[in-house]
Amino acid sequence: MARSGTSNVHGGAAEPVVTARHDPDDGSELSTSVLMALDEVPGYDIEEADGVVFEQIDLGALDNLFRPIEGVEREGRVTFPIDGYGVTVTAAGEITITDGPAAGA
Repeated sequence: MARSGTSNVHGGAAEPVVTARHDPDDGSELSTSVLMALDEVPGYDIEEADGVVFEQIDLGALDNLFRPIEGVEREGRVTFPIDGYGVTVTAAGEITITDGPAAGA
């Protein structure tokens, strides 16, 4: 997975199930990092999921969302639901997956 930090698996209510970090300088796409983080969710099989991820989120749009424009870094975050999990991605490359619907999604 494209990340500069580590990926951690957590448990408990309101705690992230998985946290990961995307490193845009290693040449991989943000969507790849998100898919790899989803694959680390205990008991979740990305290939056997209820819905195909690319039917639930436009992966190309996700890749472009935080890409710098003319050298200017982007800011912000996006949160979306995937198969009962909430996925939050920040412009800083933080990926957080929580159990349950995405807050604000």
